[in-house]
Amino acid sequence: MEMASHAAILATYFTAHDVARGAARAFSLDLRLGVATVLDTALVLLLALSPTGRALYDRCRRLPRPWLGDAAFLALVELCRSALALPLDWEFDLRNARALGLSHETFARFLSLAGRDALFGAAAFALIGATLPFVRAKLPKRWWLALAVAGSIVLVADVAMDPYRVELDYKLTPLAPGPLRTRIDQLIAATNARVGEVVEANVSKDSTEANAYVMGFGPTKRLVLTDNLLALGDDAVVGAVAHEIGHRRDRKLPFRLALSMGGLFALLWLLERTLRFGLAHGARSTAQALPLFIAVFTLLNVASLPVRAAISRHDERAADTLELKTRKDLDAYVQEQVELTRRDALEPDPGGFDRLLSTHPSPVERIARALWYKARRGSGR
Repeated sequence: MEMASHAAILATYFTAHDVARGAARAFSLDLRLGVATVLDTALVLLLALSPTGRALYDRCRRLPRPWLGDAAFLALVELCRSALALPLDWEFDLRNARALGLSHETFARFLSLAGRDALFGAAAFALIGATLPFVRAKLPKRWWLALAVAGSIVLVADVAMDPYRVELDYKLTPLAPGPLRTRIDQLIAATNARVGEVVEANVSKDSTEANAYVMGFGPTKRLVLTDNLLALGDDAVVGAVAHEIGHRRDRKLPFRLALSMGGLFALLWLLERTLRFGLAHGARSTAQALPLFIAVFTLLNVASLPVRAAISRHDERAADTLELKTRKDLDAYVQEQVELTRRDALEPDPGGFDRLLSTHPSPVERIARALWYKARRGSGR
C-alpha cells in the first residue's frame, strides 16, 4: 500500500496562498538566522581581539578589584549582544509574527521580557568573569574537568527547574477532571508513561501556540497542555499527548542527560583551547578572550543544525506513529494539520535548505502518513 504523492496532497489540501505564506515565513527565519549569526560573531570577535575591545577591557579593569573588572567586562559583552539582537527580535519575533497572526504580544511585554533576559544573561556572564580566572589559576591544567563535573550537576538541576521557569511567564493549573482527563489518564496508563502531573498553561495571552510537552525531571516533571491546544477539542488533545508519549522522554531523558554531560566536557575542553589561542593573539586575560569562544561556539552551533534537525525529525516520526495509532478520526487529524499549517504559517512541503533545517516532518508528509493509516484501517489490516 503506497502513500499518496506529496504533489497530490499539496494540490488537494493547500492553496497557492498557503504555500507563499509559508515560504515567506521560512525566508524570514532563514534571514534572521544568517544576519544574527554574522552580527553576533563580528561583535564578539571585535570585543575579544580588537583595540576597541582591549580599550573597553582596560576601562573595566580600573575597578577596585581585578575580578570586578572581569565581571563588568563580560556583563557589558552580553548587554551589547542583547542590544544588537533586540532589533532582530523585534522585526522577526514580534512584528513579523504579529503580521502573520502568530502573536498578539504587546510591545511593552516584549520589552519587559527582553530586558529581563538581558539582565539575567549579563548576571550570568558577570559570574563567569568573576570566577573563571580564579578557577584557572587554582587548577591550571584540569580546571575544565572540575567545571564539567560541577556543570553536569547543574545541568540536571536545570532540567528539574524547567517548570518553575515557565511559571514566571504563564500560569500552570492542574487539568480539571472530566472526560478529557479520563482519556488522558487511560492513555498514560496503557503506555506506562511517566509524565508527572497534567497541567494547563495559559499561553493564549501571548501567542497562538497549540502544544503538549513534558518538562522537568523526577518530582518536578509535568505534562503541559497549552490552552490553545485544549481549544481544538478532546481528540486533538489526546492525539497530542500520544505524540508526546511517543517521544518516550521518560526513557530517553537519562541517555540524553548523559549525552549532554559528555557534550559539556567536550565544550569546556574547547573553551580551554580557545582561551589559550585568544591569550596568545592579543587578549589580555581569560575574561577578554572568552568572547572568542562565544564566536566559535556560535559558528559550531549553526554548522551542526542540519545534523540536529535530522535527529529531531527521526524522533518526531516515531512519536507520530503512536499518535496516528491512537487517533480515532484520522480525517480530523488531516484537517488539523491543514489548519495548523495555515495558522502557524508553516511551509506545507519545504524543499532544499528549509527541509534540511526542519526539525519536524512536513505537514504534507504527516498528512500522507495519516492517509496511509486510514487506508490500512479501511482494508482491515
